[in-house]
Amino acid sequence: KCCKVFKVPLSFIEVKLLLKRFGSYCIEASTGVFYLKRINGRCIFQFSNLCSIHPFKPIACKLWPFSIHEIPKYGEKNHAYFEYRGQVFYVYLNSYCEGIIPGKPSFRLVNKIIPELIDLTQKPYLLYNNWTKTFPRVFNFNIYFQNKLYSKM
Repeated sequence: KCCKVFKVPLSFIEVKLLLKRFGSYCIEASTGVFYLKRINGRCIFQFSNLCSIHPFKPIACKLWPFSIHEIPKYGEKNHAYFEYRGQVFYVYLNSYCEGIIPGKPSFRLVNKIIPELIDLTQKPYLLYNNWTKTFPRVFNFNIYFQNKLYSKM
């Protein structure tokens, strides 16, 4: 369901990779953020309820249904607290995800999956919220990409 309900934000690197591999038809922009395009209410890359772009899967999809922060965001900081490599993180789970099974987290989740997800978030060039750091003087991303990248198409 997540591919049908949520927009998938893209990082600068993800936009470049997707443009190079698939062209501009798979990307849409809104309020300075780029997203995977949606057709008929679902992600453009979803076929038979499966993702068709695993090698190019955006970080937002890889992290779902988790949200990882360095400061508490949504309350319940004691429940969200997670220490990894001497650093404190706050790990939240989107309750909208139907694949969540309430209860005590498994050993694999705590010792393998969450550390891998934290490692993903520590690569700033992959994160979509770093657009303004990458292009601090570009205020209208739609115009920027139309002029720079789409002009060749």
